[in-house]
Amino acid sequence: MGYPTYEVTGKTLANTTQMVQTLQAETREYLHDHYKTRVWALMPRRINDVCYSDTFFSAVLSIRGYKCFQLFAFKKSKLNVFKLMKREANAPEAYEDIIREFGAPNKTVMDNAQVLTGTKWTSINRRYCIESGYTVPHHQHQNFSEGEGGNFKFAILKLMHNTPHAPLSYWCYAAEFLDKVRRCLSKSSLAGRSGNEALHGETPDISIFRFPWISPIWYYSPTVSFPQDKMKAGFFLDIAANTGDGFAYVILPVKDHADIPNRRSPVTLVRSAIRNRDLSTVEAPRCTQMLEGFKFYNRDGDELVGEEELAMDETSLGEHLSVSDEEMDSIATFIRA
Repeated sequence: MGYPTYEVTGKTLANTTQMVQTLQAETREYLHDHYKTRVWALMPRRINDVCYSDTFFSAVLSIRGYKCFQLFAFKKSKLNVFKLMKREANAPEAYEDIIREFGAPNKTVMDNAQVLTGTKWTSINRRYCIESGYTVPHHQHQNFSEGEGGNFKFAILKLMHNTPHAPLSYWCYAAEFLDKVRRCLSKSSLAGRSGNEALHGETPDISIFRFPWISPIWYYSPTVSFPQDKMKAGFFLDIAANTGDGFAYVILPVKDHADIPNRRSPVTLVRSAIRNRDLSTVEAPRCTQMLEGFKFYNRDGDELVGEEELAMDETSLGEHLSVSDEEMDSIATFIRA
């Protein structure tokens, strides 16, 4: 290593790893070529943190057939990531997705569930040189993800409560949306930083969070033929990850709350040209595609550059924000409780 001093060598060994102790070429009597990777442990990004994991089940089957989710909670960075699953046996695949997308932790701690102690899960830890840890049976409090999973379920219930027009079976979309949002939320235990920043060391950008969950939107449909309107009504469901320039969204192509389907696997679309919609507005804004992007115009030909369609006057705003005496009493009772 270039003949460094003894002091530098000691500090280097104390602050680095050597996960590959030997290669096949060093132990074989007769050398030959290789076709598969020989150093799986160095393939993913290494995370200097301990990951806790647990499985959480839903009493309501989701609209897409999901019954549970696997939560991965990183202790030091306070980053929580969840993966939807149709059955508990999908946990090892979710674990591999976490390693592929975020990195491999130093250690993974689980409870004594059979799927988390089985051959598939153990093989993943062996391949990527991840230490395995287990909690004492019937001591769920030792699993950090247990409490974090409870907080995540409460966040889903709170979001569903504030969007009563969303069917309960859409909890999977709510969970996916919250999973992206909560990674960017500030945490007091991290001195105001978010879990994403603590893990990656970069300040997260929240520009993609432009719409409330299950909010009405207009979207541009380029496949509609003349003379039909290319602006269609829909509802925002989620952010389409790894799609386009990052500002692509999953939408439900229905017009009103009553049209939200309850059937299994509803039709959804991914579109990048969308804007907020007022449910009381019948006419869609006109969308024109230009070299610099999309421009929206109202029926009078005026360009919509902001939220003009959703703008309220002072009287309407005051009525919208007013709280009755009964509501104030119930809020005070809730706070005291």
